[in-house]
Amino acid sequence: MPNWRPDFLTLKLFVAVCEENSISHAAEREAIAPSAVSKRLAELEDNLGISLLIRGNRGVTPTSAGLSFLNHARQILLHTERMQNEMDDYSKGEKGQVQLYANASSIIQFLSRDIGSFLKLHPLINIDLQERTSSEVAQAVLEGKVDVGICLGNIDAEGLQLRHYSTDSLVAIMHRSHPLATMREVGFADLLDFDFISLQAQSRTTSFLKSRAAESGKTLHFRAHVDSLDVVLYLVAQNLGIAIMANGIIQSAKTHQDVTTIPLTDDWSQRELKIYMRSYAALPRPSRLFVDHLVR
Repeated sequence: MPNWRPDFLTLKLFVAVCEENSISHAAEREAIAPSAVSKRLAELEDNLGISLLIRGNRGVTPTSAGLSFLNHARQILLHTERMQNEMDDYSKGEKGQVQLYANASSIIQFLSRDIGSFLKLHPLINIDLQERTSSEVAQAVLEGKVDVGICLGNIDAEGLQLRHYSTDSLVAIMHRSHPLATMREVGFADLLDFDFISLQAQSRTTSFLKSRAAESGKTLHFRAHVDSLDVVLYLVAQNLGIAIMANGIIQSAKTHQDVTTIPLTDDWSQRELKIYMRSYAALPRPSRLFVDHLVR
């Protein structure tokens, strides 16, 4: 037995005999001579040094050891079939669609690049991407509207599976003539005496900043709520207020000569972006390939 290795044909014949309770029926099912089946099973038992089958007038049944062997044989054959199918898919080119919701921060900073590299590897898979707030992303995944969501990692995720995707950092954006513009870094509390420009009034970041201000005993004063990054930067460039956004978004946007960014000293300014799923194992194959690509 030390040198014995599974033989796929023998495993397949063993499973067939157990399922048919007959060597002759199993031989007919697998299109092989009954004598060849009997010979392979006898050699299998000799190699293992144990009895796997009870042969009687009413047919063939597995022994206790045979039941254990049957379970392992089925698993080996199942995984082998899955492997062959997946390799066939690769050779033919993967097809399918990934339904994806993501927040703006992840799309601009990281996701656009990762989608591009994924599509180069799988050009026949379509990515259906829609921008949503972080709360909307998590809720859509929970309700089964989409397979995968990517957003801030501080969302209530009960009933969902999460995986780390990336990290970003929040920075303060202000006009170069602002009183705080010469500082190398600044605490959020030091900004609360000034007006703010908000990107998306209902965004998770805006709600989070409001709660942080309340903890300091102050209220955020918003001069404007807008839906466009370019508009935020334009208003800041006009010295109409301060904005707090992810640093990667600013680096990806058009730069304004009159705008400067200052890192925040607060611990919470370092944020984690996560991948949200109901169940990785239950994802359609194109979605699993996409998630694997994101966490590679």
